[in-house]
Amino acid sequence: MTSTLSLPSHLKSLPKQWDVCRLKFSLRERDLRSESGDEELFSLSKTRGLLPRSEITEKEARAESLQGYKRFLSGDIVMNKMQAWNGVFGWSGIRSGIVSPDYTVLTPDESVHGPYLTYLFQTGTYCTEFLLRSRGMGDAFLRLNTSELGEVFAPVPLLEEQIAIAAYLDAETKRIDELIREKTDLLRTLDLLFNSVITDAVTRGLNSDVRRSSEPEHSLFDFPAHWIRCGLIKKIESIVDYRGKTPEKTESGVFLVTARNIADGWIDYAKSAEFIAEGAYEEVMLRGKPEIGDVLFTTEAPLGKVASVDRTDIALAQRIIKFRGDSQYLENDFLKYWLMSEYMQDQLKTWSSGSTADGIKASRLRRLQILIPPLHEQSLIVKFIDKKLAEVRELRLHVENDLVLLSEYRSSTITDAVLGRIDVRKANSH
Repeated sequence: MTSTLSLPSHLKSLPKQWDVCRLKFSLRERDLRSESGDEELFSLSKTRGLLPRSEITEKEARAESLQGYKRFLSGDIVMNKMQAWNGVFGWSGIRSGIVSPDYTVLTPDESVHGPYLTYLFQTGTYCTEFLLRSRGMGDAFLRLNTSELGEVFAPVPLLEEQIAIAAYLDAETKRIDELIREKTDLLRTLDLLFNSVITDAVTRGLNSDVRRSSEPEHSLFDFPAHWIRCGLIKKIESIVDYRGKTPEKTESGVFLVTARNIADGWIDYAKSAEFIAEGAYEEVMLRGKPEIGDVLFTTEAPLGKVASVDRTDIALAQRIIKFRGDSQYLENDFLKYWLMSEYMQDQLKTWSSGSTADGIKASRLRRLQILIPPLHEQSLIVKFIDKKLAEVRELRLHVENDLVLLSEYRSSTITDAVLGRIDVRKANSH
């Protein structure tokens, strides 16, 4: 038994019958190489472990020849040594195959159970330990060498208890992962609902009984006959395109709204915090200062994100256009929701261009179309959308909070089990 005084703090309160040893005494590196490269190619996924490459991605580039790739055998543990600090390990089970030469293949001895160690290595405690022991220049090039891994202390219960812990975690993480999938699917459904609420209201209106008009050569839907269909910019009072020279950034000053801050109809000031000097504000905003209610629109990277201006003490970066509707015809809030609608987003895809990222040229804005109800009807539509989206956002917030709690519970369950804080024999009996 290793002296308690020399152990890390997380190993000082293990069950009395558990042993502790350095990993070099229970793991050895296997360095078999493929002579033909014909074996099945596997990759590691942080959430799913060791999987055939085809199940992770079919598009990712791969070498023409897989000769010299590392072979793993039944019962091995595979480590992505550049992502060990992120818990990217996988157990092979009864399978064999080949993996990237950048991976490390480890063979457990008869005293340790591969799945138990794999769970242990995914805990926050061991990820931190691996990060401290990784070597390289910059986070992107850190590698955990086998010699450093071997110096790490690990808890070693009796083999049958390791097997019981892994079996318990297999079942419990499967249950938690299913709940996470359900919550994630619900988020996707809420996102679809978010989009459909906007699109249906701004293209079809709130009254299904009104006479409807359609223009098959221009439109994929019927819309209220008393609405106007026209070019978007014809009913815009002011268009300010901020594309051009990037303003010089400072550590403080006037908040600079960039494309990263714009999404879902509002400015998210937490997404990115950049500033320009107060003395540079007038020059940067020479083309036009923002007013409350103006509509911001991103022209590329990403294209078509929209937000309302909610404060005037901001500067606007390049890749943003500011719209202000003609108050005789168009409310700014209705304009905002129109720009967010699927119909408008489809138009943007039609008229966008770019080799690396979609963008829209100022000259093509005149090709974009809008449907305009009477002003009083626009107000009713905006109020309806505001109410519905508030309900969707509240539901989405609850689901996102549930996902955070489930992720934390998954992590704590693994940690508690592999460090002996849960009696898995009792848990497995229920």
